[in-house]
Amino acid sequence: MDSFEQARQLFLEGLACLGSNDLEGADARFSGSLQLLPDRPSTLTNRAAVRLRLGRLGEAEADARQAVAIDDRYADAWLNLALIALERGDTEAAAGHLQTLTWLDRKHHQGWLLSARVRDLQGRFEDAADCYRKALAIKPDDFVTLMNLGAALNDLGQLAEALEQHDRALQIDPRHVEVLSNRAVALAGLGRYDEALAGFEQCLSIDPAMPEGWTGKAMALVSLKRPADALPCLKEANRVQPGFAPAWSMRAALVAGMEGPDEALPLLEKAVELAPANAEDQLSLSHLYLGRFDFERGWPAYEARLRRPVSERLQTTKPRWDGTTTAARLFVWAEQGIGDQVLYSTMFPDLLQRMPGTTISVEGKLLPLFRRSFPQARFTARNQPPPESGYDVQLPVGSLGAIFRPGATSFAAHRGSVLLPDRERARQVRELRPFRNRKVCGLSWMSVNAQVGDDKSMPLERMRELLMLDGFGFLNLQYGDVSGEVARTCALTDAPIETVPGIDLFGDIDGLAALIEACDIVVTISNSTAHLAGAMGKPVLLLVPRFTGRMWYWNTLPGDAHPPWYPSVRLLRQHRQGDWSVPLQEAKAVLEQLL
Repeated sequence: MDSFEQARQLFLEGLACLGSNDLEGADARFSGSLQLLPDRPSTLTNRAAVRLRLGRLGEAEADARQAVAIDDRYADAWLNLALIALERGDTEAAAGHLQTLTWLDRKHHQGWLLSARVRDLQGRFEDAADCYRKALAIKPDDFVTLMNLGAALNDLGQLAEALEQHDRALQIDPRHVEVLSNRAVALAGLGRYDEALAGFEQCLSIDPAMPEGWTGKAMALVSLKRPADALPCLKEANRVQPGFAPAWSMRAALVAGMEGPDEALPLLEKAVELAPANAEDQLSLSHLYLGRFDFERGWPAYEARLRRPVSERLQTTKPRWDGTTTAARLFVWAEQGIGDQVLYSTMFPDLLQRMPGTTISVEGKLLPLFRRSFPQARFTARNQPPPESGYDVQLPVGSLGAIFRPGATSFAAHRGSVLLPDRERARQVRELRPFRNRKVCGLSWMSVNAQVGDDKSMPLERMRELLMLDGFGFLNLQYGDVSGEVARTCALTDAPIETVPGIDLFGDIDGLAALIEACDIVVTISNSTAHLAGAMGKPVLLLVPRFTGRMWYWNTLPGDAHPPWYPSVRLLRQHRQGDWSVPLQEAKAVLEQLL
C-alpha cells in the first residue's frame, strides 16, 4: 500500500472514530494521515473540527488557517474559523469568516444556520431571520431550521409567519415541546389566549417538569383575566425548576397586583439573584425599594433602567458627574416621559444651588415652563443636546435622586412647589364666566401609559357624583381627544365641564400649567397632569390604584397622606384593586368641605 492509500485509510478511520465520538482516536488518525499527506485541506479541516471539540482552540485554529492557506475556497475551513471565533466570543470575526463561507458556497446550509446564530448574538434579529430563511430555502424540511426560524420570528413579533413555521416543524415532530411552547407564545401574542392555554397544557402533558410550560400557562390565564388560577402554575414552575428566574419574576408581578408589594419583594429578589443581568427585573426591584423609601438599595438598582434596550442613552465620551461641587460644566440629560421629567425637576433647586449654570435637556414642550421656573439653568430640547465641547461632565436626570434624595430625611427642606406657571394666562381663565364666584376643580381621568394605563384610568362618568356638587365649576385638564366623553358625561349629570378653547392639553404644557393654576383644587388619576399640579404646589386629590398601576413615587411615609415628592398632593387609595368607589367618596367629602 503506497503512502496515498495509507493516508486515505487513516483518513477514513478518523471519520469512523469521529462518527462514534472517539475524538482522541480521530485526532490520532487524522494526524497520521497528515504525516503522509500534509497538504490535504479536508484532513486539516476535520482535525480542526476534532480539536475544537476537544477544547484545543489554538491547535484547531492553526489547522483551519493552514487549510485556507492551501485552498482559500475550501468552505468548511472557514466554518471552523467561525466556530473557533465564536468559542472565543469574537462575533465580529465569526461574522467575517461566515461571510466568506457563504460567498464561496451560497448553498452551505450549516453556514447559513451559524450565520443566523451569530446575527442573533449581535442583536441583529432581522438579519438572523433572513439567514434562517436562506437555510430553509436550501433544506425546506429541516426541522432545526424551521424551529429556529419560528423562534426568531416570535422574538421579532412577526407572529403570523412564526405560527406558519411552528406548524411546519410540528408536521415533522408533533410532540416537540419547545416548538409547541413557541407556538403557544405566538398564539398569545396574536390575542388567541384560549388556544395558547391549550398549547401550553399540551406541552405540560408531554413534559410536566417544563418551567416554560407553567409560566406560559400562567401568562395565558392572566390574559384571560384568571390571575388566581395563574398563581399555582407559577408556584409549580418554581417547584420543578427553582433556578428558572422568569417564573419568580412573573410570580412577583402577579403577587404584587393581588397581595401587594411587600409580599412580592422576596420573590423579585430571588429572580434578580438568579438572573442579575436582567435589567427589567432589576428595575422592577428598584421600584419596590424606592416605594418603601429604601433609597440605599433603590437608587443603585434604579440604574438598571439605562441598560434596557428601549432606554435612551446619551452618546458621549464625557465622564459621569459624581455629585461633588466643581467648576466643571455639567450637562443633565432628559430620559423617560413628561411626568418623570417633572418629578426629577423637584430636585433642580438643589442641583442649581450646587452647580449653577448647569445645562439641562428636557422635552421640547416643557421648555417654556422650565425656563420660567429655573432661570439660573440653561435649557435645551431633548432632541438637541449640546455638543461634547459644551460640557465637561454629564448625568442622566433620573440619577439625581441618588445625589439629592439619598434617604427619607432628605425631603425635609423640600417644599414641592418648584414650577411657576404663566399667571396672566391663569387669571384670564379664572375670569371666564363659568368660573366667576365659584370654586374651580380641574379634572383628569385617563393615562395613556402602555403598560398600566388601564389600571390607573377610569371613565369620566365614574366621577359623576363629584360633578353634581353645587358651587363648583369643573375644568377639563385631560389631554387627548375626549370631547365625546365630556359631552356624554355632561348630558348624564347636567353639570358642565368647561374645555378652554385654544389650548392643546397634550402639546401646550405651559398652557396646561396655566389651567391648573386657575384651579382651586385638582382631582386626577396618576398621569403627567398630577405631576405638574404637584410640582406647582397646587392642592391635588390623587386617585391611585390599590396595587397594579400604583407608581413607586405615590407612596407616603408612616402617618402621612402626602407623598414627600409632592407635599400638596393627597393620596386617595382604592381599597380593592379596580374599585374606585372609596377614593371617589373621599374626594367628594373633601370637595364638600371647600364649599
